[in-house]
Amino acid sequence: MAEQMAFERGGRRRRVQLLAEHVAPPRSSIPAVAAVASRSGPLKLVLLGGGERAKEIAQTITAKHPPSELHVVITGADGEAARQELADAHAAYGTLTPELLAAAPKLRWLQCPAAAPVGNYYFPELVASDVVVTNMRGIYDEELSIHMLTLMLGVNRRLDKYHSQQLGHEYVKLPSGGAYGVDIPASTALLVGVGNAGGETARLCKALGMTTIGVDARRTEPHPHVDELYGAEALDEQLPRADFVLSSIPHTPATEGLFDASKFALMKPSSVFVNVRACTCALS
Repeated sequence: MAEQMAFERGGRRRRVQLLAEHVAPPRSSIPAVAAVASRSGPLKLVLLGGGERAKEIAQTITAKHPPSELHVVITGADGEAARQELADAHAAYGTLTPELLAAAPKLRWLQCPAAAPVGNYYFPELVASDVVVTNMRGIYDEELSIHMLTLMLGVNRRLDKYHSQQLGHEYVKLPSGGAYGVDIPASTALLVGVGNAGGETARLCKALGMTTIGVDARRTEPHPHVDELYGAEALDEQLPRADFVLSSIPHTPATEGLFDASKFALMKPSSVFVNVRACTCALS
């Protein structure tokens, strides 16, 4: 138990450190913000939402950036206090509303608190504004890839069924075959999305000896851990080859409803579908 708690604390510290680097990287890496800050003194960053995570982020950021360079303020997610703090803010971390955006005339940079924000994050006024919006791409790669493999191997080894037996103080050997007990080194993983998380998942799959196929809408250059790479239009053609379909693409209007009945009908009856966007695992 002590080792597990230490592991969780270590992981949390690492995530906060990575998150802080996203929220406050060197000013030169965000030209729009750097230009404003260079003319008006310290860059003002407003962390919307408050809470313990905001305090940890603020502490990590201020340890690296002196007050002469960066002024960090924590406020609520909405309300009059948030509007007042945003009035002279150059950057913000969190979720804006049209009212908050209207109250922030100097805002040039918004850091989204997620790698794939919900659909209503980008409202029309924000899209039409000059505010640069960045996301948390890359911060959860290790967690997502490990979680994906955990689900994949858990189904492969029928851990859910054996755990239920263990709780009932019984043991009955379960039949193997198909997804249950398929030879992992001889299996094929289809990575739907070969971004940071998908690429890291491919690396872990290759470490297990698996064949990896990637389908990605934007990536065209080879990936060192993907044996075959195709465009998004090849998804239907590649689905029948996969023992494991591992999806890490974000939830966007373009991907809404992508995996419908027609996609599952193309998969092997024994294939396993893992979707880390919703953190679910299902058998097709």
